[in-house]
Amino acid sequence: MSDDIEALKRQIAELQAQLAAQTPPSPTADRGATTGPAALLEGVQTLLQRLGQEHAAYRDALLLEYRLGENIQALQRIGDTAERRAERTEIIDSLNAITLKALQYSFGSCSAQRCPPMPCLHRRCWMRFSSATSSFFAGRDNITAGGNVTQASRDIDQSTHYHLSPPDPAATERQQAQQHALHRYLDYTCGQCNALALGQLDTSDAAHQRALQLDRVYIALHTTTQIETGETDKRGQRETRPLTALETLWQRQPARTMLLGAPGSGKSTFVNHLAFVLGRAVRQATSAHDLSQTLPRWSLGPLLPIRVILRDLADFALSQPQQTRLALLHAFLEHQLSDLDATAALPLLHQALHEQNAVLLFDGLDEVVGQPVLRPVTECITAAAHAYPHSPVLVTCRVLDYEREPARQLPGFATYTLAGLDNDQIETFVQHWYAELAASGRRDPAHARDDASRLQAGIAARPELRDLAPSPMLLTVMALVHASIGRLPDAEALLYHECIEVLLLRWRQRGNQPDVLAQLALPALRASDLLVLMARLGWSAHEQADPGEAAGGSGSTDLSKHQVIGTLAEGFATYDSSRAYALAEQLFALLEQGNGLLLQRGPDQYAFPHRTFQEFLAGYHLKRQKHYHKLSLERAEQPHWQKALLLMVGHQVLNDGELEKPLDLAAKLLAGRATSQVLAGELLLIIGRERASSYDEAFDSPTEWSLAGAYAS
Repeated sequence: MSDDIEALKRQIAELQAQLAAQTPPSPTADRGATTGPAALLEGVQTLLQRLGQEHAAYRDALLLEYRLGENIQALQRIGDTAERRAERTEIIDSLNAITLKALQYSFGSCSAQRCPPMPCLHRRCWMRFSSATSSFFAGRDNITAGGNVTQASRDIDQSTHYHLSPPDPAATERQQAQQHALHRYLDYTCGQCNALALGQLDTSDAAHQRALQLDRVYIALHTTTQIETGETDKRGQRETRPLTALETLWQRQPARTMLLGAPGSGKSTFVNHLAFVLGRAVRQATSAHDLSQTLPRWSLGPLLPIRVILRDLADFALSQPQQTRLALLHAFLEHQLSDLDATAALPLLHQALHEQNAVLLFDGLDEVVGQPVLRPVTECITAAAHAYPHSPVLVTCRVLDYEREPARQLPGFATYTLAGLDNDQIETFVQHWYAELAASGRRDPAHARDDASRLQAGIAARPELRDLAPSPMLLTVMALVHASIGRLPDAEALLYHECIEVLLLRWRQRGNQPDVLAQLALPALRASDLLVLMARLGWSAHEQADPGEAAGGSGSTDLSKHQVIGTLAEGFATYDSSRAYALAEQLFALLEQGNGLLLQRGPDQYAFPHRTFQEFLAGYHLKRQKHYHKLSLERAEQPHWQKALLLMVGHQVLNDGELEKPLDLAAKLLAGRATSQVLAGELLLIIGRERASSYDEAFDSPTEWSLAGAYAS
């Protein structure tokens, strides 16, 4: 124990010497002025802020925090025996002297200046000191049993006095309310972000199994940027590796990252996983070291995640035109918190942003379409980046939308593009997927390992699947289908068809409840008709999507409850017009219980788990229409319909064996404008030369297929 005390004394002397070197000749604080805890804290903050303005002084500030941490740990080891009390008192006095010396410096040199908000390092430093002197040393004559400093005053320069007052009960109650509200916000964020969207099939295949969780299947995503490893290969060249998506957040300080990617490349999944892990770390007070075990190479500590879905912000901006720039973000956050009965947490979010303790995650800039709303959203993001200069800011966007719209190219943001999954990542994901199926009770562990091996082998052996697997979205769909039916289809359109069929089948046969078809009691309604009804919803959603939105975005279009029921009623009218609306309400109630396909996003918002499901269903509905060609040609020039048309033709050809209508559509498109000709080339490549020529020899012309390839490329 004596060694601990002597070491502590030496550390205190060292700190005093370091602090003295930074002290000006004489203070300029008002003589006889007194102040409370707020001014005391402000003084320490100001000193440390000024120390942080120079590199060498910043190291001293780091050392100050480190030494205080060591001091507190040592003080905890000092017993409360009478023989140690005098030594403990000396240590407390020395620590107090250091803080008061800091006040002398800060009030002497900064009283006439406004200093920026303190970084989190300096806040932690003060909190450690105040915690040590107010909690660990009950029994010291200037600390009550409750831990409050009650000594009347201490002299700094024989005439300036600072008083520490007892805590204000009202302030304590307010702080507790803020913490409870913050916990509600974090719990909601973690719950939303860790729910695997395609994993919601569990609500229909086993009522007693827990939901599939994102963090159990997530794999770290790479970018296309290469960085040197510091090693050299056999040829003497420096070796490189891909920069991970996570590492983009500390390539410069503070991070201003624009993360780009193709549809389904994992942009939103990356945001959700990061928000979940950080939210859990803040909620559970996880140490920086433990956090780095979950987020490899993460060096920013447990930042408070503030996740903003930009299409929601865009909708809010349209409803609140008087709110602009930073005020728009604040109003939106308050609106979100009010839905959770957590508005008391808003000051804590602001404080964390100012103090470098938060990260702003803006997801889906590609889903904000049209200048009337794109401009206020981008101005809001830019204003936030300027207002919180020490907090990292991340924005995600589709590559093509970013390149085609200059307004999305935010100044000061470094761009990185997500890479496709490599073979190791694909294998790791498959292993994680089946391990999670086993952990959640859906598979016997031995069978799960066998299934994982079969899926890995199937992807490796089939070129068409290898082409799809680098997309995290398509790989997840593959895993879902393979886990359900034990095999994989050959093409993207068939993959989505199988996935939807699996989701609908599991929903129909939910737990111990009667089959959905039996509950509806419509003799003419078959299982395949449920897909037709869902396709109506996909069509309705896609029809109201913004025509300027590019195809294949990650976000589906929201439908209201009224729209869902109305669309279903139109479908039921062909079976029983007198009961159509009642049947629609009944089916909606069953859908609301969870079917993994139509998901509730808000109190009156329903959408598909990914845009591609919506596009497939819209195309499925279109192919069944009487005026198929007319409707298709009218939509061919609209960017957001092109993916739907490709999936439609893929399903017609590969599932239905239909060639006449797709070939006729391709021929009409070839006679149209450049955009239509490109789409025609892509359709012909899906149909394939062999199928087309077997149907009509006129399609066997090498010129036709060379043109098709040129158009598609």
